[in-house]
Amino acid sequence: MVLITSNEVIDLAFSSVEQITPGIIKETKIEAAQERYIRPAFGEMYDAMTEGRYPEFVNTYLKPALAYFVRHDVIPEVSTPVGNTGAMLPYANHANAATDKQRELAMDSALNSANALLGKAIRHIEAHREDFPEYKPLVKCPSIRGGMIL
Repeated sequence: MVLITSNEVIDLAFSSVEQITPGIIKETKIEAAQERYIRPAFGEMYDAMTEGRYPEFVNTYLKPALAYFVRHDVIPEVSTPVGNTGAMLPYANHANAATDKQRELAMDSALNSANALLGKAIRHIEAHREDFPEYKPLVKCPSIRGGMIL
């Protein structure tokens, strides 16, 4: 089960001037972000959250972090869509595609926000351990850099 909808990702991690439609953010992209970033940070508690337990924690602490992880993972797809003719740079009248460096900066910004919000969620759990008995991270104090969990 996904912990966040595409509409919630857009509301939490994209500004009002960014034109992102919910259909661009596939449920499988959200699931992949959960597996890549959230499961290692929470271990057994991840399963409890996907089963619907800890809804207040998920809504308050986890969704903002997950939204930025999804944003990070979606940027390459929206920047370089793939079609029958291969990977193409988007082009619109009166606009230019972002450079590789600009895309990298946007992805780094999203990842930094996601890591900060994930850290906030983990600090909350560690301050209230009695309320989260299933919390057993697979990785202690994860730090995610370039897709690698350190």
